[in-house]
Amino acid sequence: MVRIGQSVPRLDGITKASGSFRYAGDIRLKDALVGKVLRSRMPHGLIKTIDTSQAVTQPGVRTILTYRDVPGPNIFGSTISDQPVLCHDKVRFVGDALAIVAADSEEEAELAMQHIKVEYDPLPVISTPQQALMSNAPRIHEKGNLAHRVEYSVGNVQGAFRKADLTISEKYHTSRQKHMYVETEAGFSVPTRQGVEVYAATQQPFQDRVQICRALSLRESAVRVVGVDLGGGFGGKEEITVQIHLALLAMKTKRSVRMIWTREESGIAATTRHPMDLEYKTAFRKDGILLGNEVRLIADTGAYMSYGPTVIEVGSGQANGPYRIPNTHVEGLCVYTNNPPAGAMRGFGVAQANFAFETQLDIAAEKLQVNPVTLRKLNALTEGELDGTGSLPITKPRLKETLETIESTDLWKRRDTYRGKGEQSWLSRGIGMAAGMKSTGYGAFPEKVRVKIELTCDGTYKLYLSNPEMGSGATTALTQIAAHALGTSVSKVKLNAADTKHEIDSGGSDASRAIYVVGNAIIKAADELKKNILNRASRKLKTKPTALRITSTSVVGGRKRVSLRDLAQSNPLSAVASYSVLRPPSLLSGTMGLPVTLFSYGACVANVEVNEFTGQVKVLNVTFVPEVGTVINRKGLEAQVEGGITQSIGFALMEEMEVTEGKVKAPNFTTYLVPTVDDAIKPIVVPVPNVFEPTGPLGAKGGGELSTIAVPAAICNAIHDAVGVRIMTIPATPERVLKAIEMTR
Repeated sequence: MVRIGQSVPRLDGITKASGSFRYAGDIRLKDALVGKVLRSRMPHGLIKTIDTSQAVTQPGVRTILTYRDVPGPNIFGSTISDQPVLCHDKVRFVGDALAIVAADSEEEAELAMQHIKVEYDPLPVISTPQQALMSNAPRIHEKGNLAHRVEYSVGNVQGAFRKADLTISEKYHTSRQKHMYVETEAGFSVPTRQGVEVYAATQQPFQDRVQICRALSLRESAVRVVGVDLGGGFGGKEEITVQIHLALLAMKTKRSVRMIWTREESGIAATTRHPMDLEYKTAFRKDGILLGNEVRLIADTGAYMSYGPTVIEVGSGQANGPYRIPNTHVEGLCVYTNNPPAGAMRGFGVAQANFAFETQLDIAAEKLQVNPVTLRKLNALTEGELDGTGSLPITKPRLKETLETIESTDLWKRRDTYRGKGEQSWLSRGIGMAAGMKSTGYGAFPEKVRVKIELTCDGTYKLYLSNPEMGSGATTALTQIAAHALGTSVSKVKLNAADTKHEIDSGGSDASRAIYVVGNAIIKAADELKKNILNRASRKLKTKPTALRITSTSVVGGRKRVSLRDLAQSNPLSAVASYSVLRPPSLLSGTMGLPVTLFSYGACVANVEVNEFTGQVKVLNVTFVPEVGTVINRKGLEAQVEGGITQSIGFALMEEMEVTEGKVKAPNFTTYLVPTVDDAIKPIVVPVPNVFEPTGPLGAKGGGELSTIAVPAAICNAIHDAVGVRIMTIPATPERVLKAIEMTR
């Protein structure tokens, strides 16, 4: 029987490490056509004509489709549908889809696209949210350029500032970050008698099916979506990419079609992290107690919403962090521009807000001459206090435990030994810390999942989910939970994930939700299946169910025994269970998904080295303390933290997708910098000991995004400790750091 907390090897580890695993783009079907998308090269313009007459006559071309060929509503979008499947009246960013081609080969599809003629009337380009919000700004969408707004107040924030001994007012900016997964957007489609099957690199197979059916005017029974394990997602594959286009081409040609985006195509057409402008004004008492916080967040959602409304809500809802602030006012704006669409990305709005607020706290600790850990402990939320929105009592807030654990770590206890000069006099080292929290699940959105477990005729179990494995290892941990609940080994639980054919919808792989939400459903299904097994064994052995017990291979009662294989030989046993996440009693006014009911917590210490001649920053060490309840798979958690920290190093120090007049300057790895093996570190991960989430499966909750929340601020706080300059705009590129250093001299 598997032990919880044991480091179980990833189920997909060997095939992926050896290179033998086949991702969506690796799968080749005999005689499959190649699909390509013609994309706009203009950031904003009215479409006059789309002429495909020459293109359709090119060799190997099987079909070319435009907006006229979309059978249903020509629109898609994860939260609010506002993006055309194929543009018909105007284009809103460089990358908008205009036409799709299916040809016998990639070369023939590319040649055909060169012969499609598109004429535009150019429109003014809106490059920033500030431009977009001007009263005379051209409208990107008919309803206006303000896509979504959230606002809430608690207490009397102006009164708090009047009473304050210290007020910190600062402006911050976080950049547009690309997911830059190893595998680009890819998939293939197969026509069927009823409709179509789509196999894609997706985080949301059931949501994809809804959007495909709507655009193609098909019943759900006519569409099957299979989520092929992803080569990285990080939120970027929650949105529709290839899925609807593949379905359209397969239905039109009655042939299988494959589509793989190039790296440049992914760089301009896929979603990004929301760039944000953040204004924080924070009031403190002289002893470090927080009195008030006034916050304004402005997110650039690009040409279409995608997950913009929920990103700005989650970021705004957690703008105060896990701290007690009796007086607050928060406003969050999500704004359309002619930049590439921004959507879901690991950290989901909280990474941006937490960078700003944790910097605020560090500034205050320095000015008040208070230990930065002590300052945070003084203000940490406790059981029963209201969350940051003032609308819901918070349960089991464990920030204080993470901070107490941080205090016991070597990097913090001996921090003075990690400071000072490096090997050369121009290399300066510093220590910084930060903390944070991240919601688990979809917040106030209804969240009901289904899971199925089956005892098969060979005596093993099948576990049915809809969560694609995107590299997080969550499906391994979920299998581990099932094995534990069934009293068997992981090797005897076979996973069937991410296929709508089974009609088992456990949601997508996102929002740090799988362990908590799906894990709870798995335990319910396992308990129900065990009852069914005992009832069948009872009839076979003519013994009361209460006198029987299930082992890894048999059902035993005294001297009587029947194998699981024999029990299921003629008729497999199964159980389906549902789990609904507890929802708040009411929504925060004007929001779609606030407040949030459950959080995980984290704190970290970072050690950096700054080259004072070049401004180059190198992260030397990070100690990270996650509070995720019971740890299901220790190695899995460590791997998630390590990956999240590497991504945070990119966010904090180097990743910046520049867009000028709507045109992406760095669409590929040639010009877009990401952390490499030289930048990655092996962090020390110290989970908070002896914690248990009473509502979670076996006491667990999610933590997949947690390490992306606190680390960027800790790195920048360490830069200040090293060279005495504050970084208010990230990434802290060498140019920005050097300029800040020079301004202090």
